[in-house]
Amino acid sequence: MATPFDKTTSSIGVTIVTSDEVPAQPDDVALIRLEPALHEHPAGQDCIACATAGDIRAMLFDLLQEMRTGDRKPFQRVVVDAHRLRN
Repeated sequence: MATPFDKTTSSIGVTIVTSDEVPAQPDDVALIRLEPALHEHPAGQDCIACATAGDIRAMLFDLLQEMRTGDRKPFQRVVVDAHRLRN
């Protein structure tokens, strides 16, 4: 199956969901679930563990690497489930 990453220059659609229910996704969609911090921080500050755990760029890179190495099925889009981050 061809993916957007097969080209030298490519892009992939990313959808961010903030509602309580994430709709079922087809097989060619990767899902990332964002979780809130496990402990409190002063406003505007994060510890290195929480900052790293929430780094969406790193999560997207990991998805791409897993697909390239064959550890993950090819995907055409990414859905980010961010509903647990709402106040």
